[in-house]
Amino acid sequence: RSMRMLDSRTVVAGFGNPQRMRLLDIHTREIAIIDTHEAQGGCQAIARQDDQRFVIGCGGHICFFRIQEFSSHRDVQRAQEIQNIRAHESVITCLAVRENVIVSGCQDNSVAVWNAINFTKIGNLPGHEDTVRCVDISTASIVASGDDGTIRLYSSETLDLIRVIRVHFKSVRHLEFV
Repeated sequence: RSMRMLDSRTVVAGFGNPQRMRLLDIHTREIAIIDTHEAQGGCQAIARQDDQRFVIGCGGHICFFRIQEFSSHRDVQRAQEIQNIRAHESVITCLAVRENVIVSGCQDNSVAVWNAINFTKIGNLPGHEDTVRCVDISTASIVASGDDGTIRLYSSETLDLIRVIRVHFKSVRHLEFV
């Protein structure tokens, strides 16, 4: 259901089984399997926290995983779950990570900001009127878009709404800071 390039060689993807993600080196082979909890809606979002840690949105949960030794020369390994938090009442559709901050978007129109060290909620970003499809974070801003056709820009420091841009009559499904 979800696929993401993590760097120039590494892809993480879900293939059929909604509770299993596979980490692949595109030049060699499968590196790791990430088994998550059964959740309504399956795993629809993933982000890389650092070289060994991954954050996955499964149903309404944010699951934190670690791969012990990230190497394309070892046998396929299973990722170890570090933490699992109930983050939303509905399915998480997108995640972004920057340093120790995680942003999650959801089918229930909500966007939440989390501390990735102590796994606590920092705050909510209000305003979307339909499913949130994409989030990203920079040093100064958080951006979210969704099925309401808007892009909403927030301060990453205060979480205040800075600007709303109506760009489509339909969904905005991808955006990122470059």
